[in-house]
Amino acid sequence: MKKSTKVWLLIATVLLLAGCILFAVVMTKLDWDFKKLSTREYETNTHAVTDSFRHISIKANTADIEFVPTEDDSVSVVCHEDVNFQHTVTVEDNTLVIKATRSHKWYHYVGIGFESSTITVYLPAGEYGDLTVRATTGDVYFPIYYTFDSMDVKVTTGDIFSFAGVVGTAKIRATTGDVGLKAFSAGSLDVSVSTGDISVKNVSTDDLRLSVTTGKTAVKGVRCRNFTSVGTTGDILMRDLLVDDALFIERDTGDVSFDACDAGSMKITTDTGDVLGTLLTQKVFVTHTDTGNVRLPHTAPSGGLCEITTDTGNIHITLDHSESE
Repeated sequence: MKKSTKVWLLIATVLLLAGCILFAVVMTKLDWDFKKLSTREYETNTHAVTDSFRHISIKANTADIEFVPTEDDSVSVVCHEDVNFQHTVTVEDNTLVIKATRSHKWYHYVGIGFESSTITVYLPAGEYGDLTVRATTGDVYFPIYYTFDSMDVKVTTGDIFSFAGVVGTAKIRATTGDVGLKAFSAGSLDVSVSTGDISVKNVSTDDLRLSVTTGKTAVKGVRCRNFTSVGTTGDILMRDLLVDDALFIERDTGDVSFDACDAGSMKITTDTGDVLGTLLTQKVFVTHTDTGNVRLPHTAPSGGLCEITTDTGNIHITLDHSESE
């Protein structure tokens, strides 16, 4: 190694050690509280809502959104937010409108922040009209105390959790993030995730569609008329899923697993993945696999049609006799 190279390596090492020591000294003076390094200023603003409304519309950039029931009839919106990225709260055309302000300078985006912006909507439990939420970054949470005519929620980066009921159509979409629905009811339910997991538990709906590009799908205790699940990469696990009419599942890479499930008719297609599990009633099986093996119940061919196709994967189906008897 050249002498000049050794000198530069020695200088770099000394500078690195000096930086570590300086950082340790500064953090010790700050009691190792990283929030004190923040260059952003946050404040909490409370907006009392006195006008009546039926619908709710929220458009946020970076904020967690949560609904909280109140014990009286009061309505308010509490925003904990960056002073440069605030929200307005108004009532327009019978709609509670919460949206991020747009008058930002380029230098407002420069800085270090360790706090999270939040929007907390305090309103009485009960029935409301159409709910629309658009958020760039942040989690969204709806408790069980509310029912909406329709729900349309879209988040770019963040998780969505809902226990609320929907009379009509519910559309829930996340680009990067998980979606969890529990004790949820809707006329029809459409859930789409690009990168993230989907969990649907104790849900009742007419038509249920679950779409995921990369991520796992878990379904438990669901009753619906039609069920569709499509995905590119990720397993799907179903337990106590009862479909009155048609079930359709498609995966490129991922296993399809049933546990005490049933449907009037079934069509399942995978490229790389097994199809395994137990059904509650007899089916007329039509199966094909290129490199896997097939094991089916030894029963007389009766019941609804069950088509299963895999390229690389096994097909193992049994009947849950304890349930079917």
